[in-house]
Amino acid sequence: MPPTGGGCGAIFTKTSRLLADLAGGHADRSWEARLRRRARPALVDPDDFAMRDFTATRSDDLYELVTERTRRSMVITANRAATEWYRLFLNPVVAESILDRVVNGAHHVRMPRRSYITPDGVGDLRGGLLARAHFNDGKSLQIGRGGGRGNGRVHATTPSR
Repeated sequence: MPPTGGGCGAIFTKTSRLLADLAGGHADRSWEARLRRRARPALVDPDDFAMRDFTATRSDDLYELVTERTRRSMVITANRAATEWYRLFLNPVVAESILDRVVNGAHHVRMPRRSYITPDGVGDLRGGLLARAHFNDGKSLQIGRGGGRGNGRVHATTPSR
């Protein structure tokens, strides 16, 4: 998938599609090129993270993506709390390694409502700013209604200095 926003260096896609793309690389021997392409942008936003159990292959692919992106930003949107993610992985060692990198160094933002997706499937953009978080390191994160389809939680991981 090409970066969104006219080449701004960001990928926003469902986690299942991102992992399916990487899995296709195992079949046609393009896995390393696909991993580099997915890991390259300044920001990667896997949406609907932890919707279902991860297979062993998808867990390994996710591990490789997360470790490739060390010290670079990810925004992970999920309907489940991070405390529920561990049980979705078959291999507890891989789970611990992924979640240690993704959860422990993250800023967690709890959305105040279940969903901002309207019945027609379009986000409610009229409401404007949904949340603003300011962090001790001087960074801030702003989330607008309908800006993403992560109904529930946004986990923003910023690179440590």
